[in-house]
Amino acid sequence: MNAAETLELLCTSSGTGELSCDGTPMALKAAKPLPASD
Repeated sequence: MNAAETLELLCTSSGTGELSCDGTPMALKAAKPLPASD
């Protein structure tokens, strides 16, 4: 997610390197826990 929280990316595979938007590195967003299923 970028600093202004106007752009969010979903990455489906890992790799080396960093993501950036207009030259500014993007921060990782923590995963949300899934609800428990019964």
